[in-house]
Amino acid sequence: ARLELTQYLDRHGSAGGSVRDLARQLDRDNGAVSKALNRLAELDLFEYEGSGDGTAKRPRLKNKHVVIEPVVY
Repeated sequence: ARLELTQYLDRHGSAGGSVRDLARQLDRDNGAVSKALNRLAELDLFEYEGSGDGTAKRPRLKNKHVVIEPVVY
């Protein structure tokens, strides 16, 4: 789900709208999308545009390029 969110925002940018709009576009639960975005924000991959004070917070990628490396044990 996190990879799907990242790919969607890479393609659409903040034009995807609010977290609720994003959940609707991806046919996902609002809470699950919010939780995934918060985790990715902790990893410094996302940030939110908008204050959330009566306006929608719109997630967007912080970086143009992201490298994901698998962990192999």
